Amino acid sequence: MKIASLDIGTNSILMLIAEVEYSNIFPCREYISIPQLGADLISTGKISDQSLQQAEEVISNYRKIIEDEHVDVVIANGTEVFRKAKNSAEIINKLSQALGSEIKVITPEQESFLGFTGAIPDDSNWTVVDIGGGSTELIAGNNNSIFSCTSIPIGSLTLKKQFFKNEIPQKNEIRKAKEYITEIISSLISKFSPNNLLGIGGTITTLAQISLGLNRFVPQEIDNFIFRYNTNLIQTEQLSKMSPAEIASKFNIHIKRAEIIYAGALIFLLLQQNIGEADFFVSTKGLRYGAIKEYLKTKDF
Repeated sequence: MKIASLDIGTNSILMLIAEVEYSNIFPCREYISIPQLGADLISTGKISDQSLQQAEEVISNYRKIIEDEHVDVVIANGTEVFRKAKNSAEIINKLSQALGSEIKVITPEQESFLGFTGAIPDDSNWTVVDIGGGSTELIAGNNNSIFSCTSIPIGSLTLKKQFFKNEIPQKNEIRKAKEYITEIISSLISKFSPNNLLGIGGTITTLAQISLGLNRFVPQEIDNFIFRYNTNLIQTEQLSKMSPAEIASKFNIHIKRAEIIYAGALIFLLLQQNIGEADFFVSTKGLRYGAIKEYLKTKDF
């Protein structure tokens, strides 16, 4: 059986195409596009026509790939941007038409659970951090149960839009953003153990790519990379002094990712700092894999 699993978020739209045999998932191809559906969410509370048009183009391209790959099942999940946008129902309807399949808007708890189960590598207890474009999920548990789950309304795109108005972040912008993040996360972090920490999502995997000196996204290199607190401290300071164009050019990443990577790095750094300057393993898996796992539970092989 061949399955396509889509994660439609505030900043990016991801698609995994995988072959499935019984409960085993064998990834064939992965796709990422960055239409930034939530680009105007802070200022207007809505998904703009321009963002919709870009997302429809991405989804239409994905539909063609799905048809060419003779995919049997399509699973599509929408996250924070659709939970917040005033015009969410209209946008979901249009994107579902473009895809030719229903897009389901999942709750923060469902998003956390799917990201967690899709990412953890074994049966041990893990704490997973997923920094998205519009929210950040923290989940503690194992393959059998979730112990604690928190969704924080801070993401790399929304933080950028709210605080960083200049090409290169200014000191007063950084200070205000740090205060804002710390105020929200400080009372939540005590629930989570500093052991077996795993980071997922585009922000953390891109930061790992930069740290590894890779000129393109290579999942095999990024998976299981250990992100040291001191490494992130130095790297975040470096990013704070660069424009998006400089970041994109130097590290060979998409300009739209470069525009928000410092904001995401700051969230990650303060999370690390508040969990005892902890180190993180990195995984390129997450919600897309978790959604397939959940689907397979409904099947009798």
